This record gives sequence, structure tokens and C-alpha cells, in this order.
Amino acid sequence: MMKRLISALLAALMIFGTASALAAAGDMTLLTANLENDYRYQEAVGDIAVIGDTLYVLRGNEIDTVQAGSTELVPYITGLITQRGYYQNDTDQADLQHVVSRIFCWQDSLLCLNTINGSVFTVRPNDAGNPVYGDVITLQLDEEKRVQESGFVYLDFYFEEVAVTGNSMLVSGYDDNTGRMGLFCFDLTTGAMHTVENMPEQIRTLAPYKDGKLLMIAGEQDDFYDGEKNEYRAWPLSVYDPADDSLTELARVDGLRYYDAEALCYDAAEDVVYIAAPNKIFRLQDGVCQLAAYHPISSLYGEGAIAALFAGQIALYDNDGNLMLRTPDPAQLPTETLCIAGYYSSDRHNRAAAAMQDVPIFFTREGYFNTAQELGQALAAGENQLDIITVSLDWMDFNRLMDKGYCYDLSGSSVLRDYVNDLYPFIADAVRKDGKLYAIPIEINGSYWQYNEKTLQELGLTPPTTFAELAALMNDFASDTHENWWEEYTLFSDEGVFKDSLFYKAMEDYEQYVLSSGRTLSLDTPEFRAMMQAIEEMDLGNVELSEDELWDDEGNPSEEMEALWEKTELFQTYGDLYLGNQERNWQPLRLRVSEDASFALPVSVTVMFVNPRSANLEAAVRYLENLVRATEEQDLIKLSPNHNDPVINKNYEQTMKLLQENLARTEKQLAEADPIDKPDLQESVDWMKEYIEEFKTEGQYSVKAEAIEAYRALMESAVLRCPSVIYSNSNDDSFWTLRQRYLDGQITLDQFIQEGSGKLRLMQMENQ
Repeated sequence: MMKRLISALLAALMIFGTASALAAAGDMTLLTANLENDYRYQEAVGDIAVIGDTLYVLRGNEIDTVQAGSTELVPYITGLITQRGYYQNDTDQADLQHVVSRIFCWQDSLLCLNTINGSVFTVRPNDAGNPVYGDVITLQLDEEKRVQESGFVYLDFYFEEVAVTGNSMLVSGYDDNTGRMGLFCFDLTTGAMHTVENMPEQIRTLAPYKDGKLLMIAGEQDDFYDGEKNEYRAWPLSVYDPADDSLTELARVDGLRYYDAEALCYDAAEDVVYIAAPNKIFRLQDGVCQLAAYHPISSLYGEGAIAALFAGQIALYDNDGNLMLRTPDPAQLPTETLCIAGYYSSDRHNRAAAAMQDVPIFFTREGYFNTAQELGQALAAGENQLDIITVSLDWMDFNRLMDKGYCYDLSGSSVLRDYVNDLYPFIADAVRKDGKLYAIPIEINGSYWQYNEKTLQELGLTPPTTFAELAALMNDFASDTHENWWEEYTLFSDEGVFKDSLFYKAMEDYEQYVLSSGRTLSLDTPEFRAMMQAIEEMDLGNVELSEDELWDDEGNPSEEMEALWEKTELFQTYGDLYLGNQERNWQPLRLRVSEDASFALPVSVTVMFVNPRSANLEAAVRYLENLVRATEEQDLIKLSPNHNDPVINKNYEQTMKLLQENLARTEKQLAEADPIDKPDLQESVDWMKEYIEEFKTEGQYSVKAEAIEAYRALMESAVLRCPSVIYSNSNDDSFWTLRQRYLDGQITLDQFIQEGSGKLRLMQMENQ
């Protein structure tokens, strides 16, 4: 009994010791995103503000408070109309003057900004917790920025970054009329505005500073990137003084590129500037910048402050609905972290990261490489911390990475083995070698041409099955005998140069067909020659536009191009491996390179693998296991042939409720409307009723059985997209030039085939 007690105490001490080493004192999560809710954006945090020891949190249709030392969010003001709460559903235009878009601390009160009509007002709760508003002050924006619509004022102006200091509100705004950013200063008692001159083109973020000044990270558009060093530049952290509109550089933090600095906040007591970046918080004091804390949010984008100093900690949030506190103390940084290259934030990642709160996980933009050789050299050199790397198998020769020992053997994990064994065999085989598992497929994508089944039937046309047949059909469509078709129909609408589009498609499909069969790529084959000859014989002058006719002098689509978009298409040049409810008229165009060839659908597969030189191998494998467990059913359907049950729409009831509420409001509007407005409102009511009836059957499933069946039929022809030989060397445009010479008629088909085959032969030898 005593031994068991001692063991339990020791275990508890070990757990406690580990936890304290991996998380700073006071670190906590106040809100966690509900990743199952499609409407979580409406309920997520829209802004935060701090007054004394109280954190105010704007979310949904209310403002909540958190007291220092507490983890509980307490409703403070309810019944607000907010952008996050979808103010559009409220039909009382008078109430829209009190839309709460953002909140600020101003004279120890909560100040609200309404970005819909450009006004500010204070708010407090009454005894019942309902809002009591102060006077509305209209911001005196230029006349052309205000648009009257249905008796209400909307803005041709977007509030990017906003900060309040003293009696001024500083706004980094985007003007739709001019298409330019600018800095505007508003008086909070009169609304008077003046434009701040001589500011940088791009203002990344603003925050209050000492002496009524503002912190600002800003720079010029052409100063994003250093072409000579091939790297993004650090932008200066500057101080703006509203008294004289001056801007003084405070520091330029090496390693913090312009896109890294998502938010700023200032600790007046310690004279410290905090910079919130994806997954990290930095502190700047006396010109020295240090990493101060980790956090799990990889994208801090939001409409409001994003970060604020609260009781000695940093409160920060994201668009998904996560709100947390972090202690910015370099002495309490954890020793174990996990760096993922080439990936991005997603619901799946968020679920995986939530299952391992003990390890800070962050992404790096440093993990993009053109070739397997470049990646291998980087891993061998160990210059950067790269624990997990994400690559697409059609971009990089993964066989070479496995052969060279650049991928950690994952075979020891039964979770990962079982996951891969369940996938399509051609996907699983791509990440296994000699009985060992080296990567985890996480995503599959593919595209194909489609034909409009109904339209082809109406015109008496048979869907083509080869490129030669498609070329013949397009040629027939463009002949004078079918002139009566041209006013209503077009071959496809996204491009005007149909012949060139078919040529590019034929080149791409031919290359992937040959490579997926394991053959060496050559153009000197009967299949390729027949395809090109059929395309050469096309004469589409009656129906296609020249390159010069596609766009006008200002770079906008020409009238002729826009006219194409109004016509009914015979084909679409894009169709995705998509499991949603697609239009039934569109069917996959199963084009073969020749009569004797089979249809091949090249699909791209993205995989994750672990750097065998990582110092965090256990954490890396654990992350992949959590990522596998967090895979959603619709993703498993795409990757595995063994998941065929329809996926229920978890938000069906909530969506139906919102649709019916919207219909009821519109019907009320119709009953009270002026006769002149009734026809448009009646049309809206009729459309809503029709949509609701359709949604009752179509909306119950996120993925329907018919969609899965159609997907399975396509995947019977799927082949793994291989790294392109033609584009394998990004520094060598010789093949591109040769191809363009052929399209321009400078060389014959025979010359193109002979010269092209020679170039491809050399390129393949160089890649070996």
C-alpha cells in the first residue's frame, strides 16, 4: 500500500514538474473554438478591450467580462446588434445606428465603433443587462465615401486598423473609390476628420503608446521583399504623434517580417512593447527583442485589437473563437516545441494541437523548396528547426527523399500504419518503401474537364472520349453550318483562346499519362503526334477571341469576353474532386490520349513526414497521430475507398431555423411595404420558400450518397500525379520557349516533336 502511495506521489510530482516546464505560470485558455459549428464565426470574439482589472470581450451579440485572476466569462451587456451576430438579419433600420463593430477603452468607458455607417458611441448596461447607448457621433468622412441605400448610409470605405488615444481615433482605412490605403484622424467629440499626410502605403497594425502617441508597423509596398537576399524584409516599428502627424522609427526587429507582426500592445509600467505574431509573442525593451511566449494560434487575423495587455499577461484571440492568456516571460519558455513546414492552420490542425497542449506548435514559411535535393540539403545542414515537413508528391520526388534517408520511419506507430493501410492502394504505396512507412497522406486534389450533358443532347452532339474527338467536335461547332449556335452557346467561357487551352490540356494529360505508367517521357510517339495533328487541324476563328481581344487597355475583361460569360457552355475546363452537391448537368469528360489508351485522372496527394534529425521525434509522431485521429469523415471518403456512408450536416437544424426566421422577416416587410416595393419583396419571398423546400431534402447531408458514388467512379481511373519533367527545372524556360514557338507557328509539328523530345531527354537525365 505504501509503495503504491509513494509511486503515485512521484508520478504526480513528475507530471507537475513537466507541466510547469512546458507552460508559463498563469497561461490559460478562456474560450475554445467549437470546430463543429459552421456558424462559429458569428459567436467568435470580435474584439477585446481592457479597463483596469477587467477584460471586455465582444462576441456574438453580447459583451462579456473576465476579471483578473478568473477564467470565467460573465455576460455584461446582451442584446447588441453586432457584425459577428449578423446584423443583416434585423430589418429595423433605426437599430442599425447602434451596430457594434469594435470596442475600445475611452475615458474609462466602453466606446463602440460602427463600421457600417462610420459612427462612434458609448455603451453601458442597465440593471437588466441590456445596452444603454450614449450620443452617436458621426465620423466626418468625405461625402463620396457615404452611400445611401434603402434609407440607410453605408460606406465605400473599410476600417482596417483602428486605435484610440486621448480624444482621437486613428484609422488605417481602405478607400474603395481610390483603391488606396490612408491614415485618418477623427475627433471623438465632434467627429471631425483630417487625413494624415506622408504616411507609408501599408499600415500593418496600430496600438496606443505613451504620451498620447501610437505604435505603428508600416512600410512601403515595394519594400516587402529583398530580391538580392531572396527574403522578406523586417518593417520598422515606429511611433506616430497625433500632435504634429510625425512618424519616428523606434526599432527594426530582425527576423520579424512585415506579415509576422499581427498586433501590438504596450506595458507603460515596464516600458515594454509586445508584438504578437503567429504562434509567438515577442517583447521589445531598451532596443532588445526577445521571444517571450508561445501560443497555438497560427493565424491571428481579426477585425479588432487581436491582443491586449491584461493584468500582466497578453490576451489574444483569433477568428475561429479561441481566446487565451499568455505570460510573456522569456524565463518561462518551454524547452520542447514543434515546427511544421509547408502546412497551414486548419480545423484538423486545431484539433490535433488541442490534444497536445503541452507542446507549443508553430508553422514556418521557411520550409518551401523547389526540389528534393534542395530539401535534403536543408535537412542535412540542420540550419532551421524543421520537425515536420509537408510536400505535394506532384511537386517533389518523394522516392528520392525516402532513398536518401531524409524521412523518419513511422512504422512503429500502429495508429499511422492502420490509417495508411486504409487508404487507396496507389496512395499508400507512394509513402511506403521496403515495408516501412515514411509519410502520412493528408490531402488529395484533382481536376478534370466537364461537359454539359443536357446541352450536348439538345444540340445532338456526342460527348468526346479522346482529344482527337474533342478537337473534331470543337472544329465542327465553329464551322459555318452551325452559325445559329454561336449567339447562345460557347465552347467554354473562362477562356477565349479555345485552341490554345486544348493544347495545354493535351500536353499536361499526355505527360501525366506517360509518367504514371512508368515510361520515359517523349513526344515522338504515335499518340502524341495524333493529338497534335487533330489540334492543328482546328479552325476556330469564328468563335474564339485573339489574345488582344480578351482584355481592354486598362486590363479589364473586354466586352467580347464578358459576352462569352453570358452564353451557355458546352464544356468547363475545371472540375474538382469535390464531394458537395454539384449541378447534375455537368459530367466528367473522360478524355483519353488515344483510342487504345485508358482514361487516366491525375490526382495530387499532399503528405507529411518527419525529419529524422528532429530533436522532437516523439512529439512529431504524436502530432501526426492526433492529426490522423482528427481527420474529418469527408476527407477520409476522398482518401480511402472504405468510407462510404453519407455525412450528416450537423448544422442542418440551425441553418433551417435561420432560413425560416429570415423568411418570416421578409414576409413581414412585404406586408408593411409600399406598393412600389412589393414586387421585389414578393420575388424574394418566393425564392426563399423555394430554397427552403429544396434545403429540406438537399441540406440534410454534407456529403450525399450519390456524390460518394460519383467520386468512386472517377477514382477508378485515378493515377498519382508525378513531378512534371517539363517544369522540373524552374530556371530553364527552354521548353516553354520551344512550345511557344510552335504555338506561334515559327516551327512545324515535326520540329517541335524532335526538338522537344531531345530537350526532355536531357532534362530527365539531369533529374536522375
